Amino acid sequence: MKDDQKDFAPEVLLRLGGAVCDCQVVELLMHGSLLCLKRSGLKYCVEDFFSDDPNKRGPTLGELRRALEEVAKLPSGVETRFENFVKLRNRVIHRLFTEQSAIQLQTAETARAKLDLIEKLTGECRYFHDLFLGVLAHFPRSDPGEDELGTEIRQIYALADSLRPKGEVIIAAVVEAQNGE
Repeated sequence: MKDDQKDFAPEVLLRLGGAVCDCQVVELLMHGSLLCLKRSGLKYCVEDFFSDDPNKRGPTLGELRRALEEVAKLPSGVETRFENFVKLRNRVIHRLFTEQSAIQLQTAETARAKLDLIEKLTGECRYFHDLFLGVLAHFPRSDPGEDELGTEIRQIYALADSLRPKGEVIIAAVVEAQNGE
């Protein structure tokens, strides 16, 4: 079978699934950061965050973005990057298989274009994952205990602490907004 006739769907779908998970982690970290800030105007609470009720699944990425804008004026580079992330996320999640290129004969080239978009989204997820985990590192946390779960939680705390400097851009923006600067 020639490379241009190969079935690329499994690889595209596998990577897309990973990107969807990455996006969900970013949304959870962002939501958690906003809950810690307690000034975001979100009408969701911690219980909603973990609810099985589909009506309480928490805010959309757009709602999270607006809530973040209410508490902080992000530096223009971060704000622009976040706007582009939201657009890219929406394109990949909602339109990757309905765009004009999706209704053409699928070749190595069209598969590569999809994979490149997914890879770009995954990279942006990594950036925002680190940013919001870094924000969470600034907040007090409970003692996780000494059991096996506690050991894993301490490892997550250590990762968050290592990313703390990345979260300072948002913490600084929140403090500036509070001080009216």
